[in-house]
Amino acid sequence: MFLLSGGVLWQVPVSIVRDYATSANWNMVPPSRFTATPQSTSVLLMSDTSDVALGFPVQYVISGISYYGIVTEIAANASVTISGAPLTSSVTALFVGWPYQVLSINAGSQSWPRADSHVVKIQGGSATINGTAVSVTGGMVNPATYTVRFNDTLAVVTGPIAVVIE
Repeated sequence: MFLLSGGVLWQVPVSIVRDYATSANWNMVPPSRFTATPQSTSVLLMSDTSDVALGFPVQYVISGISYYGIVTEIAANASVTISGAPLTSSVTALFVGWPYQVLSINAGSQSWPRADSHVVKIQGGSATINGTAVSVTGGMVNPATYTVRFNDTLAVVTGPIAVVIE
């Protein structure tokens, strides 16, 4: 499939277009602005960082699976540091979201600050919801989906974790 972005025609796998279309609040970063091979498990090289901002969530596709993180550092037009699922292989697509879409919990616990019945994906480390373990393993895993209600307590057992609001 082809997409027109910024006057440039890009060839993009249908699976990525499907994921993007179902989560319209994510903005695609043109592939020419980042290097597919990460510098480390948390640093992605970028020739143009104008699409990202500190504290904003990113969605990155590795081996056909979407992973999530938060931008914690930007070296202008050089790189971004991401707190989230590790960058362990080539990044085939990169999207930037809005701060309300991902909640990062590094340690301890936090009451769920959103309205009832949010469906969330929990990624990285392990966690509990109201004391019940959720089946999350660290590293490259497809996120499990859970329903979380207002004031439910999310606790990090091993972390950090990224909580993605859908």
